[in-house]
Amino acid sequence: HAHVAADVTLDRYFRAHRLMPETCSEIALPLRVGSKVIGVLDVQSTRKNIFDQDHARLLQTMADQLAVALDRLRLFEQTRMDLEQQLQNIISNAPIAMAAMDANGFITLAEGKSLATVGLSNEEILGRSALEIWAKQPKFLGDVQRALKGESFVSVRERQGKVFEVSWVPLKDGSNKFNGSFVVATDVTEREKAQQELAQLNRHLEKLVEERTNNLLQKARELEDAYARLRNMDEMKSSFLTTVSHDIRTPLTSILGFAKLVDKLFTASFLPLAKGDKTLEPKALQLKANMDIIASEGDRLKR
Repeated sequence: HAHVAADVTLDRYFRAHRLMPETCSEIALPLRVGSKVIGVLDVQSTRKNIFDQDHARLLQTMADQLAVALDRLRLFEQTRMDLEQQLQNIISNAPIAMAAMDANGFITLAEGKSLATVGLSNEEILGRSALEIWAKQPKFLGDVQRALKGESFVSVRERQGKVFEVSWVPLKDGSNKFNGSFVVATDVTEREKAQQELAQLNRHLEKLVEERTNNLLQKARELEDAYARLRNMDEMKSSFLTTVSHDIRTPLTSILGFAKLVDKLFTASFLPLAKGDKTLEPKALQLKANMDIIASEGDRLKR
């Protein structure tokens, strides 16, 4: 509740302050947020009996509004501090390094886990010239010089066995005047390693495909050569058969003619004589059968 001291010399709660020796009356009001008191609004006057209940109600309304504003400010400040701490934790533990330099190249900010990875610290480089720090590293020095010209670009740089993707962004004021550069270096060593392994695997696969293709082409040529040889052999066979058939047909015709003539004479003259003879008749019949076979096979070969 509000406390009013119409005459501070008579108020047991009043405590004089050396900076306000002329205080004669005072009113103190709680700064409340809900049921919680977060402070006190104290108003003093150099005249006695100056504060009444109207002043108390008006000032309490102001105190309540002030309490809400102060509580929101406190929450905002706490949130800001929490976010700053979270951001600091992320920057400190993420595989990145962040830095900023002014228009003259002097380092104004240096944070990140990757600083230690490459053997640097913010205490070591803060306030120093980036041109001096990278004086013996031509590629890094070239990046700094480009950044100081106001360029925005991304480069890939290697340091102490680590590969970094480095993004440079110019910093400009409201009038678009260059006043520095901000850089973020991300450790992409594992990504680069994976990309190199993938590229190596692709080259290996391409080599295998090329070898398999060459093998298939070789097999195709071999099959083509084998087919050509088979076709040539088939032509030779056909030619041979044609030649042999022609060479055999002429004497075969004569042999077949004589065989038929012998068969005719044998059937007409000798076979009847052998009939009834137990020794000659079986042999005569066998000879007759053999001559029939000769005639039959001879006709077949002539076709």
